[in-house]
Amino acid sequence: KKIFTLLSLVTLGITANAQTNLISNAGFETWTGTSPDGWYSSGITYTKSTDPVKSGTYAAGVTSPSSGNKTINPTPDITITQGVTYVFSGWYLDNTPNAKFKYWNQFRNASGDTGSNPLQAASDSVDSPSWQFFTAEGTPNATATVARPGLRVYPETGSGGVIYFDDIMFYDKSTLG
Repeated sequence: KKIFTLLSLVTLGITANAQTNLISNAGFETWTGTSPDGWYSSGITYTKSTDPVKSGTYAAGVTSPSSGNKTINPTPDITITQGVTYVFSGWYLDNTPNAKFKYWNQFRNASGDTGSNPLQAASDSVDSPSWQFFTAEGTPNATATVARPGLRVYPETGSGGVIYFDDIMFYDKSTLG
């Protein structure tokens, strides 16, 4: 009986720590054709990866452009609440000298981007043979009504490198148990 009580408490503790992810298809498990469902795809060259993956069956690979950047973001934009602290996090694999990555949230309103915010990376990713975790938290700018969490891929040395993404989250920190 004591063992079942202990297991019940452990299960309750794990459940209480669950966050409500505001991004659908955050693990890139569903695809239509060559694009992950629920993610912006215009002009993006995706790789539906089965290796490497962080978890699940698939990860999304994004090929770097020859100049500028390519940003993928969940669609539609995420409705937000003023005064709430949001967390933007996920996993990426940058194991190529031809691409680099930054997470890049925009708090927006009907007029567009409302300015810089703490959910934007200060520096580029660094090449690594293993998956890396990113996380940032902050509150919306005063006039923001939605969030547009983005994953930006840039060329580094040449172009054509692929950065992989998996298990991307955007959530209200208060949903953390």
